[in-house]
Amino acid sequence: MASRVFDELPEEIVYLLKQEQYVTVSTINQKNSTPDIHAVSWVYASSSRMLRFAVDARASVMKNLRAAPGMAMTVIGGGTTYSIAGRGKILTTEVNGISFPLAIIEVEVVEVKDVMFYGSRMISGPVFEKTYDLEAADELDNKVLEAMKKTQ
Repeated sequence: MASRVFDELPEEIVYLLKQEQYVTVSTINQKNSTPDIHAVSWVYASSSRMLRFAVDARASVMKNLRAAPGMAMTVIGGGTTYSIAGRGKILTTEVNGISFPLAIIEVEVVEVKDVMFYGSRMISGPVFEKTYDLEAADELDNKVLEAMKKTQ
């Protein structure tokens, strides 16, 4: 069965990406032309055609996006797995109030594919837990979310 293809994020994914969510971000490593995969939880869908994510500005995803803005994000939710293809644009590499160089990347959604294999359904999404100071983690998460919403 062929994958379902959309030109924007389905409603359930926009909803999912307005809260903390585990996703993977794929860029191309220019040195060896191979995929470079990053696990990310700071992600925010500002609309069905635009989303943002945040990473440490020293991460290899930054070098990769500067060389080639094409990227993909994998999201598990709504009972399936989605591959979101887009073009990443680095909005900033420094956010006031964050103690490390934080980059915010905006992604123009080009194509969304339901890539779940035939005859199956995801019954739960990926679950993770923070393994450091939970109060500090909540404070940082809130600051990053606000920065993703406000950065121009």
